[in-house]
Amino acid sequence: MKTEHVQGYLQFQHVASASPAICKAGPQGVPVIAVDISQKPCQTSFTGVDNKYGGFVAGVLAGQTVKAKWNCKYDAWVSLEEPETGATSDDRMGGYRKGFQSICPGAITNLKKLGFDATLDKARTLVTDVLTTLPGKHHIIVASIDDEGVEGAFAAAKAAGRPNDVWGISLGVADNVAKCGIKTNSNWLASTAIAPEKYGWTAIPALIKAIKAKTMPAKLLYVPLHAVDSANISKYYPNLHC
Repeated sequence: MKTEHVQGYLQFQHVASASPAICKAGPQGVPVIAVDISQKPCQTSFTGVDNKYGGFVAGVLAGQTVKAKWNCKYDAWVSLEEPETGATSDDRMGGYRKGFQSICPGAITNLKKLGFDATLDKARTLVTDVLTTLPGKHHIIVASIDDEGVEGAFAAAKAAGRPNDVWGISLGVADNVAKCGIKTNSNWLASTAIAPEKYGWTAIPALIKAIKAKTMPAKLLYVPLHAVDSANISKYYPNLHC
């Protein structure tokens, strides 16, 4: 990008601590719009989702189901986090817990925080190990930074012969695999739809304005968010066929 003399760019990458090196290597003095994860010190504006709110609304929907099904009693809360994303992980994972606690007050039961790379395979490995520590437990909540983490958790539970013991909370709903997983599996307590296909609607016009030397706010408009589960997903995706 530096050698091609780009006039501005959108930056999305998971390792927040790497952004100073990327900023230094790239073209200097051009606007940079960060997507979802902070890209300081060269970040002009930030766009994406409100991670605290996105986590919160999923936590609320999950809490409502847990309260109705089990009177807020469950065995463990496994938090699949991605620490290298910095505030994104902290806000999203903390949001799940705060939203859940707004429905089911009190400390999170048997909280297990695990760092992973946001992939299905790694989540499957981690949850396989966790399940061995929770024999005979049937209400294990797995809250993941993304849908892939929950998909991996369900795969681990199925392989262990315990498909009904794991219950998921996530954020994404970005592809038909996740959408159909949510629609057909009531153990997927909630996922917040972040509509990444809409990011460009905000980010690209903003970048063009910034290139034209127009003053831009530090935070651009967030994409509207809503939490879905098997009961309400068809309301938001009426043409979904699984």
